[in-house]
Amino acid sequence: AEAIPLVVQSLFMHDLSGREIVSDVSIAVKRGEVLAIIGESGSGKTSVALSLLGFARPGMRISSGKITIGGTDILSLSGRERRAFQGGKVSLVPQNPTTSFSPRMSIGKQMAELLAAHGHSGPGLKQLLAEALRNVDLPNDERFLKRYPFELSGGQLQRIAIAMAFMTSPQVIVMDEPTTGLDVSTQQTILELIARLVKSSNASVVYVTHDLAVVNVVADRVAVMLSGRIVEQGGRKQVFAEPRDDYTRMLLDAIPRLVAESPGPAADDTTDSALEFQNVLEVKNLRASHGNVEVVHG
Repeated sequence: AEAIPLVVQSLFMHDLSGREIVSDVSIAVKRGEVLAIIGESGSGKTSVALSLLGFARPGMRISSGKITIGGTDILSLSGRERRAFQGGKVSLVPQNPTTSFSPRMSIGKQMAELLAAHGHSGPGLKQLLAEALRNVDLPNDERFLKRYPFELSGGQLQRIAIAMAFMTSPQVIVMDEPTTGLDVSTQQTILELIARLVKSSNASVVYVTHDLAVVNVVADRVAVMLSGRIVEQGGRKQVFAEPRDDYTRMLLDAIPRLVAESPGPAADDTTDSALEFQNVLEVKNLRASHGNVEVVHG
């Protein structure tokens, strides 16, 4: 049987006062599979996700358990060995890409730095960069690589973060709410991009989110967390159609649904004029620059 790239067994995490934050979490993610971890804020889902890179959030520690990636228990590694693992065998797509990039370095330099840290250098480096950008449908010319993060939109930065997560061919990729803060159309594009890259790379993906509509698009399996524990785990279709836990049913019942309202009587001219409001804020011919670069044009 093929080895499962990611296996977490009986993970426990505590804060520095000894309070249990994550309790007995066990998951396994096959190659090419997306496991969505869902739950309300404070449920422990992001803490579990970051532990897959060997991280604990400030004020917390990983108390016990095993996190096996490609047959290696990362919790048994030294700090140096763990750093070599991060970004190579396991990578992260952060929630907010704008805080993940250095504002003082071009996009191309930051991507090249990651590749160099994992043994890629020399003449083939530019080709790897071009391929990574092409995979996320961004320009791959020298001009684009010389841009700085402030010159790009949130959607473009998130595409670059995704490109960087995949370009070292990791076995496991952790995605921490990567579409939060993006508009609906950009969110849909990013989700389609993720699905395509997962299929082509065959990576194991853990996708953290509170958005069940996103889960329905991107996930193969679902783990539902409440108060640091997994209360339900299974295939997405099974969990959504026949939830076993009361908390899962509550989450599903909370999904907003559009209800069609019967049209009321036609409004007369008086009603129409009453709905007209004066502008509270009006902006015209606005220009803004960052240094010598104009970023808002009229």
